[in-house]
Amino acid sequence: DPEGTEYRARNFENDEFGACICREGYMGETCSITDFETCDVIKIHNDELQPLDWISLGLCSSAESYKPMQVNFVGSDLFGESVHSFLIVRHNKEDVINTNVHKYVVAYQANNNYCYMTSFEIKFTGSECFYRQLESRKNNADSWSYTSTCNGKNSEDLINMQWENSNAIMSKIASNSSGSGFGIGNILFTKCSDMYDKLCPLFLKKALVGTNSIDIGYCNSIDDVDFVRAYLQGSSMWPRLPTTGYFFNHISTNSSSTFLIAHQSHDNWCKMIQMRLWRDESSQICSVKLVSAGYVYSSFSASTCYTEEEVVGNWDSKNPSSLALAQTGSGYGVQSIDFKICSI
Repeated sequence: DPEGTEYRARNFENDEFGACICREGYMGETCSITDFETCDVIKIHNDELQPLDWISLGLCSSAESYKPMQVNFVGSDLFGESVHSFLIVRHNKEDVINTNVHKYVVAYQANNNYCYMTSFEIKFTGSECFYRQLESRKNNADSWSYTSTCNGKNSEDLINMQWENSNAIMSKIASNSSGSGFGIGNILFTKCSDMYDKLCPLFLKKALVGTNSIDIGYCNSIDDVDFVRAYLQGSSMWPRLPTTGYFFNHISTNSSSTFLIAHQSHDNWCKMIQMRLWRDESSQICSVKLVSAGYVYSSFSASTCYTEEEVVGNWDSKNPSSLALAQTGSGYGVQSIDFKICSI
């Protein structure tokens, strides 16, 4: 494979060719088999840190290596609650100045009509990436609504109408629930290998409709499908919806797998939805279907809803819940999913 071959050994005395020397990330006799890692989830805690303190994320090749996925907001302005936000918007105006530093604004639409926002940045130093909080602001966003500009239907609206609003109020940055003001208690990043991003660049989104089977695309095997995150819905998520859930492998065979989509809620529950993935051998199409939902108690301060072992154990002892088929449906369900199909 020319794409994966650095060069091929050759004996000039007898003019015979030897083995292929593969480029990084490729392997096999013809350098056509790719050896690469997929993506890891990294959780960063801000407890006991001062605002503007840098936290090392680890080795990286650019500021793009770490992609923010979900934030836990904390602080006394939030009435002592810990709340989640999936809305993280890149502040592109700032990126033009320095491509080695990426700035973001994360937002949460509260019941008291305020849009709470905190900015943070990721910088690349040549071999390592770092993260820190920058500042917090809040803006009166009128009554809560699903289409609020604080819910991120349009990223420019969040920056222009909320973050840069002339009436936005500066606040102290909090890093724990009792801290003055509000800020980020912890944040989840995904880090994918450079080879994975190069070979599997396409990021897909698919809406799920109740418990119907949904085709998600052609695949060589179910292992080609990499689920990234789910957007949850249902009356038990109100008014904080859509929020995000993360995928954990439950049971797998050669032709099908079941996944558990889990969310640690601010009100001390691990909320879970079971989803099935399978491949039709004749059409070579992979499909998904929501199956059921359940929950167990999980204290936010000592969560048992973040690892595969914890979530699988929770599912085995769950309390059953209704599977929400719409935003206002009873219980909780899945509105849409983000995923990649990477056939190598």
